[in-house]
Amino acid sequence: MNISEAREVFYEASDMASDIARKLALAGIGVVWLVAGGLKASGVTLTREELWALILLTASLAMDLAQYLYKTIAWSIWAWWKENRAGQDGMCGAPSSINYPTWWFFTLKMLSMAAAYGFIIIDLIQRLNVL
Repeated sequence: MNISEAREVFYEASDMASDIARKLALAGIGVVWLVAGGLKASGVTLTREELWALILLTASLAMDLAQYLYKTIAWSIWAWWKENRAGQDGMCGAPSSINYPTWWFFTLKMLSMAAAYGFIIIDLIQRLNVL
């Protein structure tokens, strides 16, 4: 496998992870909604765990949006600069630091998702008196 093939596998895997995380965040919000009894007919009574799960799931979705917004803006500015300022077209190297914020958002998104599901599991265990 050469480097370009490895990059394609990497891009495909990170895109799939983002898609799955997005779906899990929305599903988690649905689970909290159901467990909270449809938010008690808008009386909105949440346990601490449910509230934290919702906050973290919302944060995960916000990090997902931030990741793709940053990536879109950063790469479009870089491409514009290379084409218009530097007068370059074709192959040219980009600084690796341009992707650092993208990775931070990706990592925060996944950590928020994992923590949110931890709170959901704790809440379900408490409700079902499993332990």
